[in-house]
Amino acid sequence: MPDLAQYHVTQIDWAKLRRYAQRVARETKLPPSGPVTRTERVEKDVPVEKKTGGFFGFGARTRTVMERRKVEEAIEVVGSHWVLNRQY
Repeated sequence: MPDLAQYHVTQIDWAKLRRYAQRVARETKLPPSGPVTRTERVEKDVPVEKKTGGFFGFGARTRTVMERRKVEEAIEVVGSHWVLNRQY
């Protein structure tokens, strides 16, 4: 069993890790993958055109009003990135 106290006192060398990530990004032959998104249904105020009735359709007017409706919105979870390990 490893010594957990010794594990928890280790420090990450961020500069070395950043240099390694930049080198891997330069040397990779794969293009970056697109962003990972998820969709969520949210309520938003959207513009809707309403028609007012006229005499047999004559003189009818249209006006734009805001109505609260449920719309699907794409939320970006992870931006453009390189997949380093794909196991499927």
